Amino acid sequence: METFSSFSKITYNLVHKLGNIYDTIFYLLQHQQKYSLLADESESEVANWWFKLGIYYGTTTFLMFYTPEEHDPYDPLEEYTGLGNDDHLDKDEEEETVTEATEEDAVGTL
Repeated sequence: METFSSFSKITYNLVHKLGNIYDTIFYLLQHQQKYSLLADESESEVANWWFKLGIYYGTTTFLMFYTPEEHDPYDPLEEYTGLGNDDHLDKDEEEETVTEATEEDAVGTL
């Protein structure tokens, strides 16, 4: 019930597990479309169908509402340093590129 105490935990679950939730709901819908075929099946196959249906609903509920005890949310605004500080460039490579370009320009003008 702790998950319901914070909207951010439900949002965290939806964002981080969206692919798994989508897949589970997709296969749940595929499974439910086979309900009309149950009239021709044996009792054990009908019981197996209901078992799988419960697994799909349980998995969907688990993915949406279970939050790990220790989750470390990522705050992009805190960790973003921006591209203006040139941390993404290696200074040695930048200097070599400039030197090669000036040598090529000098040869091309001869």
